Amino acid sequence: MSAVSTISIPNVELIATLCPAIALVATLGRLGLRIYRSGLWWDDAFALLSAIHIILASVGGWVHFMDPKLLTRTTRIAAYYVLSEAFYGTVWAARLSILFSVIRITPDAFSRTLLYRAAIVFGVVWAFFFAQLFWICVPELNWTDLSAPQCTLSLQVPVCQLVTDILADLLLITVPVRLFLGSSLESGMKIRLAAIFSASILTTVVSLVHAVYILKVGGVDELVAAVVEDSVSLIVCNLSVVVTALYRACGLGENVALAQREFKVSSLKFASFKSRGAPQASAILQNTDSAHGVLSTLTPGGSQMASSNHDTESTHPIDHSEEKLNGDGAVITQEV
Repeated sequence: MSAVSTISIPNVELIATLCPAIALVATLGRLGLRIYRSGLWWDDAFALLSAIHIILASVGGWVHFMDPKLLTRTTRIAAYYVLSEAFYGTVWAARLSILFSVIRITPDAFSRTLLYRAAIVFGVVWAFFFAQLFWICVPELNWTDLSAPQCTLSLQVPVCQLVTDILADLLLITVPVRLFLGSSLESGMKIRLAAIFSASILTTVVSLVHAVYILKVGGVDELVAAVVEDSVSLIVCNLSVVVTALYRACGLGENVALAQREFKVSSLKFASFKSRGAPQASAILQNTDSAHGVLSTLTPGGSQMASSNHDTESTHPIDHSEEKLNGDGAVITQEV
């Protein structure tokens, strides 16, 4: 049952505008950095998709709280559906963005394959929530005649949200943290990078709060909680790019480039130990060179690490090259 909201409509409109605006600024900054330094990939595409959905959610929220006398019944109902469906689109597109950011920096092909399958599961969950709203709300017609229509969601909605949110965020936290902590990076850099990706826990926290509002409060407060969860999800998915760019801008570019080199070398070592032959090691090397995730953002001037020609009969390609930093802080590779 809905409780009387303690948030005034003007404050709701302020929250529905300010929080998404901050998330959108972070997204635009991320896309600009990626275009300038390394080029766009699927993680950027999903970040953009999440941003589009949060814009739709904001528009739906504004229309939802307009004077009902200015709107037709159909428009008011449509605004609620747009707001609700855009909520799911923002959250799950943001999670897919984080997942593809992890895929970009995952060195071995087997783990990348598993993560691609996880992305498919994320898409299926998104489709499930999209359909769930309709099969719950369409049969219930009493809410459609309200001045500000809002469907009363049953227990299955917050339960499904909590279960999927916790499992998804757990995956998004453990995989990159394990990847960084298992590398040969300096301990301080390991902690910083692991902390950036661990920010997904914030999404879990706001999701828990949103679920409580669905169960115990409802009404306007529930919609505000949804807007906050959307905004936090989109901000978190951009942290891996924006924060590391700020880190480099603080004059720590050379240390970061060195960390990028060490991460690449440790990834190649890991790959060579796992591989049984040269073709596998070469494929993993190509995947590592093409991965421009969080670490590529840290390279000064957006320079990419040059890949050297490796002996096709060697299972340890890193033994045949020597890497160093040039005058600009970019990593170069020389044959020895």
